[in-house]
Amino acid sequence: MNYSDALSPQWANTEHSAINVQLVTETLAAMPFTATPDDSTDYGPEIYQRAVAGDFGEIAAYEPPTEAALLPAARAQLKRLMQDAGLVVAPLQDAVDLGVATERQVEQLSAWKFYRIELSEVPHQPGWPSGIEWPVMPMTP
Repeated sequence: MNYSDALSPQWANTEHSAINVQLVTETLAAMPFTATPDDSTDYGPEIYQRAVAGDFGEIAAYEPPTEAALLPAARAQLKRLMQDAGLVVAPLQDAVDLGVATERQVEQLSAWKFYRIELSEVPHQPGWPSGIEWPVMPMTP
């Protein structure tokens, strides 16, 4: 990617192993980019080194994301996990309802239902959404 400048460098984490910038490209006015010294792109490490060297100005201090910024991602993750669990629960529940479930399927159904209950309680954790402790997913049938 060809870029002409990187604006507003800011540390992306407390470890100072990543820097957020606004890349000015030939085709776009500016786009957000996070540069790291071991970036998979050919330009990421260069941007990181240049930012550390001060080529783009002083690097602003890291500011942790606000809860409002974290909330959409946390809700999306919770929704995805609930949907995934539902896809496992449905056929197990069908087998139980039809009286054809094995003992193992009955046990798996119980474990997956318990997991869904744990997921439903995640938003009530004291750390939500910045410090989430996700429940452990049961083994897939």
